[in-house]
Amino acid sequence: MIRREKGRVILEASERQSLLAVLRTLSPIDEPFPEIEDRSPEPVDV
Repeated sequence: MIRREKGRVILEASERQSLLAVLRTLSPIDEPFPEIEDRSPEPVDV
């Protein structure tokens, strides 16, 4: 929260929400997810 008090700007930390609580507030994405090519990794000399 940001507020002004007696000519000063006051910054106050807000209560943190859990990731799950934040995700519950999001609406579903209606866009198709693109296909991802599943390639094998390149060989590496060790």
